Amino acid sequence: MKERRSETTTLMKTLIPILAILVAGSTFAPAAEPRMSWLDNGRIRLGVDLSIGGAITHLSTAESHQNMINSHDWGRQIQMSFYSGPVPFVPEGATVNAAWKALGWNPIQSGDCYGYCSQVTQHANDGKVLHVRCTPMQWPLKNVPGECEFECWFRLEGNLVHVRSRLTNHRSDKTQYPGRAQELPAVYTNGEWFRLVSYQGDRPFSGAEPKVLVDLNDGRGWPWRQFYTPEHWAALLDKNNRGLGIYQPAACAFTGGFAGDAKGHGGAKDNPTGYMAPTTGEILDHNIIYTYDYTLIVGSLTEIRDYVYQREKNRTLPRWEFISDRQHWVYENTSDTGWPIKEGLHLRLAAANAALASPKTFWRAEAAPKLLLRAGFTTSATSAKLLLQPYDRLAAGDWAQWGPERAERPAPARPLLIPFKIEGDGRVRTLEIDLSAHPEYCGAMTQIKLLLPPGAGTAVIHAVELNQNGAAAEIRPATLRGESLANPPEVEVARDLVTPVMTDEAPAAGRRVRQVPPEYQGTQVYHALYLPVDWMPGGTWPVMVEYTGNKFPSGQGSGEVKDANLGYGMSSGTGFIWVTMPYVERDHKQGAFTWWGDKQATVDYCKVNLPRICTQFGGDPNNVFLCGFSRGAIGASYIGLADDAIAALWKGVFTHDHFDGQRQWGYPEDDRASALKRLTRLKGRPVLVCGTEAGKVRDDFLKDHLDLARFTFLDVPVATLFKIPEGKVLHPHTDLWMHRDSEYRRQARAWLQDVLKE
Repeated sequence: MKERRSETTTLMKTLIPILAILVAGSTFAPAAEPRMSWLDNGRIRLGVDLSIGGAITHLSTAESHQNMINSHDWGRQIQMSFYSGPVPFVPEGATVNAAWKALGWNPIQSGDCYGYCSQVTQHANDGKVLHVRCTPMQWPLKNVPGECEFECWFRLEGNLVHVRSRLTNHRSDKTQYPGRAQELPAVYTNGEWFRLVSYQGDRPFSGAEPKVLVDLNDGRGWPWRQFYTPEHWAALLDKNNRGLGIYQPAACAFTGGFAGDAKGHGGAKDNPTGYMAPTTGEILDHNIIYTYDYTLIVGSLTEIRDYVYQREKNRTLPRWEFISDRQHWVYENTSDTGWPIKEGLHLRLAAANAALASPKTFWRAEAAPKLLLRAGFTTSATSAKLLLQPYDRLAAGDWAQWGPERAERPAPARPLLIPFKIEGDGRVRTLEIDLSAHPEYCGAMTQIKLLLPPGAGTAVIHAVELNQNGAAAEIRPATLRGESLANPPEVEVARDLVTPVMTDEAPAAGRRVRQVPPEYQGTQVYHALYLPVDWMPGGTWPVMVEYTGNKFPSGQGSGEVKDANLGYGMSSGTGFIWVTMPYVERDHKQGAFTWWGDKQATVDYCKVNLPRICTQFGGDPNNVFLCGFSRGAIGASYIGLADDAIAALWKGVFTHDHFDGQRQWGYPEDDRASALKRLTRLKGRPVLVCGTEAGKVRDDFLKDHLDLARFTFLDVPVATLFKIPEGKVLHPHTDLWMHRDSEYRRQARAWLQDVLKE
């Protein structure tokens, strides 16, 4: 699990295990008594130990209960662990273990190498989702908590464990240290699961034979092996080829092996252990909120690989947009302006060898003759360079990370150097670089480096895309993404957005919480508040207000505030405060889940509470947007334009499926004349009308009234975005369509960003 480094090493070097080390003269904390929290769905059984930070210490089939997870010391388990500078990291007065000094800053979920345990600060388990938050310990130090928080959300589905993990840093040291390899996560199995298997070739997802990297009598496993797998998975299996797989769609680089004398034997407290960890390079700022997802698969090798193939069937060419995070890219001899990342990577130019390096990835040259780079340069230089790393069978193979075998590791294949012209006036352009013009650009490729021009200046990198057609217009500076956002898992599709589960916690960045205003204390009436992952006290943030649809069992819609999705899909969880407002029932004691309840009370609730929220949490009253799905799409006008005071709150409005006045539903003032009167209160402000029949709303209703607002209409063929039913998407009438990347979502988000800039 651990990572040894020289002080000059910044990325993807040696990962070594935490095996129990006794240091002469050291005192160790007494062993903690396990405090278990369990999930069991009848197929698999998961246990996390609340006495050691909520790390996974038990995983088994529910039938056998035979535990697969090793807990010989606090460096094993399945747990979070992070690495950063300085190296060594020895705060004043701290005791450091000489064996682990070279790890630097290294908080881990379970505890430190002296046996002091990480402390759980919050725990919830409703039988479906298990959530735990802890203060981790610095592994190399004696009883030194990290200046950060770890959180995990666990959910079972069949033979799967879906996990979302989050690091929230609040380090006093504000230095931006170079990127280092992170385990996402570290997985340790008992000795019975010794066979390490993955796919290592250059024909991923073709059904080609996987490779056994470590087997029973091959003498391999320790030191750990590094290996490259374009299929994003690895497995530790028993002699019957059954065991535990891990799927990490962000990673092609993995580490794994086996340590101990007896492959095939040993329990949870014994020394023999299998190990595997997907890894990516990451820069961990002093204030970063960093989230990653992974899935554990319990079963046969065939079941493990079949699950991954199902998840990867729609994978496209690599594409990175640097809107809210670094997308796993790291830097050499340069730095950016720090977290939070907003609208691009802002880098300084200076050193002659400054570069940005992509994560390990995979594409075939014949599928991507073009590379699109959206960037702006302020420099006297007129050119920059790309380095493309071809796949190399030897270099991509498994090699010992350290020790005598490491010297045998071959150098990678020679990279391709491709210069390209730039303009130095600071203007952001989409540059189309013809990769196919290089005579050696062919076959499988694994990484991109962007070599920055030397000399004084700056660069702003917005997006990098490998592209077949060179359609530069497809890279939009206003698009957002949300694959690394801080929300608990709920939607099964790995790269879809996941709406945060509402909790009763205090508001904080990345949390969605229930709030009951003073006027409704003691009732069931509430609104939901979500603060974006990049939120900080003292800042100013645009606000998105949402009204939900009716209760709609056919589409799994509850009509409740807690189950809204549209506003989160539009904002991707970053850059916007998101508020879901209630409809107040006539008794003023609960929310209305079908239609309006007490319309005036619903209007008044918003007029009173929206200004409060803006004042308390930094909402910008000049940049408030209103949105809604179904009933909420109608309510954006019926409620949101009910009088001049509430109508004045909105900078823009967007709706999905239905529109006020499109048809009559049988409630007061649902006629077109009343609806048009409400629309006059917009006074020409922008409105985005989305839906499966948005064009019909225009042609059948609004075509003679387009002067009432600045209308944009977007037809969204929801049924082509999902294979309905699919997970939670049971019906094309859904507010989940923005949770999946599509050209329609990109257009909607571009509209939002354009209006925001006005």
